[in-house]
Amino acid sequence: MPTVFDFEGFSHRVAETAGRELANSHSESALAAAESVHRFTDEALATSGFDTSMVACEPGCGSCCEVNVAVLEPEVALIVHHLRAERDASDLQLLAEKAATLASRVNGLDDEERLFLREKCIFLDRDGCCSIHPVRPLLCRSVTSTDPERCRDAIAMVALGETVQVMTHLDQQEFYQQAFVGLATAMKRHGLPSRSGNLCETAARLLNNPDDFTP
Repeated sequence: MPTVFDFEGFSHRVAETAGRELANSHSESALAAAESVHRFTDEALATSGFDTSMVACEPGCGSCCEVNVAVLEPEVALIVHHLRAERDASDLQLLAEKAATLASRVNGLDDEERLFLREKCIFLDRDGCCSIHPVRPLLCRSVTSTDPERCRDAIAMVALGETVQVMTHLDQQEFYQQAFVGLATAMKRHGLPSRSGNLCETAARLLNNPDDFTP
């Protein structure tokens, strides 16, 4: 029989998990909240009973990494923390400039217009691998294609006004989307800005001002 999962209840538990971290007044509570949500969601998915073996999305596949990505500020605070541990000051400054440039180009574009731009995510390395994969945003984690080639075809066909269907693991997708809702709920409960922003725009701001988001 198909696995039945209470996604609404899961989202509430995510909010509680993040809320316990956000209730602390220390400067890294945002990082802790994002980390706890990632860990809680990964563990919940692993024990859910869903078969995720057909999901083909891996660190080395950047086929869809030219789309709009909505993020919450704790997620980007975690990314910046990760980058500061991995890269030197000059690399971070260059990345911040690239983020700001891309943010200015994609500002106001809808999903289809963003695809037409064909600009890759600034966090892909020279080999096309995700350089922030361990701390990638929740909505990046929700991408669950079973066929990377179909993803490439689907993106290429947008320019021709044609549609290519891509098979995805909808349950895994729902896990991370509900985790996103749960984190936003926790932020709202604690009086923090819970509206999502664009990944490159938020990254540009926090790379230049890492203490800009401090619960």
